[in-house]
Amino acid sequence: MKMQSVKKINPYLILAMVLILLIKWAALPSRVPLFYSRPWGEDQLAPKIFLLLLPGISLVIFLINSVLAKTVFKKNHPIFADLGYLTSFVVAVLGLISLLKIIFLVS
Repeated sequence: MKMQSVKKINPYLILAMVLILLIKWAALPSRVPLFYSRPWGEDQLAPKIFLLLLPGISLVIFLINSVLAKTVFKKNHPIFADLGYLTSFVVAVLGLISLLKIIFLVS
């Protein structure tokens, strides 16, 4: 996959997370399993509004990496710019997978 396509896919992955949340919001229970590192049971549950953290964190990381890539790394260190975009892509993909896993688990 070329780096140009990775740059263009990131916003669509984040948009997909938001659209999935909008579509499934009414069907979600008031508390969803989000914190898988905690012991099984009540400790893993969070209010469904916390699901907005997944696209939110992905968006913040994408924006920070994009700004850094365009300003700091573009001329001096282009490999770091590409790594920033790749990191943003991986975070967005993992966020989308996590969101889908949670939604399929509670639906």
